[in-house]
Amino acid sequence: MQANAVPPESKGDWAFISNMIERALPQEGRVAVVVPLGVLFRGGAEGRIRQRLTEDNLLDAVIGLPANLFPTTSIPVAILVFDRAREKGGKRAGCGKASAISCSSTPAPSSSPARTRTPWPKNSLRRSLLP
Repeated sequence: MQANAVPPESKGDWAFISNMIERALPQEGRVAVVVPLGVLFRGGAEGRIRQRLTEDNLLDAVIGLPANLFPTTSIPVAILVFDRAREKGGKRAGCGKASAISCSSTPAPSSSPARTRTPWPKNSLRRSLLP
């Protein structure tokens, strides 16, 4: 896996993600990372890194999560799942496009006594993941 771009010094997200993917077992390792949603939309070197990881068929899934999921921030986040079995020579090398799952319309669970967060309804994960 060669991203052909160096992430900018001011943003370390893709440097960290690229390092995790490199350290995963070749042709079989998996990596999942929680990132701020903005990581998916930045241009420049980060855009080139994203493009290369997609072209190399390493991205397996993007799971969009709602805002207010974590008690220390209100920004929406995503889980990026990378699978090195999808790369050339791996068992899943022929897999097509990555899966995109949106759970962003599902309210985040309540975690504070002040009830500043919306409670997560029962079975909402099932509704979000299944058609």
